[in-house]
Amino acid sequence: MRKNIIIKDKMPSSDEWIYLRNSVKWSNHSNEEYKLAKEKTLFGVTIYLNNKVIAMGRIVGDGLICFYLQDVIVHPNWQKNGIGKIVVERLLSYIYKNAANNATVALLAAKGTEKFYTSIGFSTRSKLNKGEAMMLDSFISPSYKEL
Repeated sequence: MRKNIIIKDKMPSSDEWIYLRNSVKWSNHSNEEYKLAKEKTLFGVTIYLNNKVIAMGRIVGDGLICFYLQDVIVHPNWQKNGIGKIVVERLLSYIYKNAANNATVALLAAKGTEKFYTSIGFSTRSKLNKGEAMMLDSFISPSYKEL
């Protein structure tokens, strides 16, 4: 399989992004929202097998002291084959080249993926004696809809 995969340092198309998010049952956004999000992404990687998208990942942040791995998705048919590790290692390679010393490199792991990320070197915040990650239950921006 590895000889048939193509790794591209770019974001997937909006349709490919939606396809991958659907494959893991994540919520989606509009094509326009994906287009704007791609413009604000620091770095992205997309993996193809036989010209079909099977994985992606991206980095968001300020590009110097804060980097967040986001949308690391491997289609379920290709999980547990080392594809996710390729995505994360490619993302980390970008960070190593661009981050200041002591930069924050973080992610919000999807339920059930914690062991995968710890195998790559990530730690839970509680293990690092830091507070837990938090997020809003639901976010609707009234000002965004006015744009």
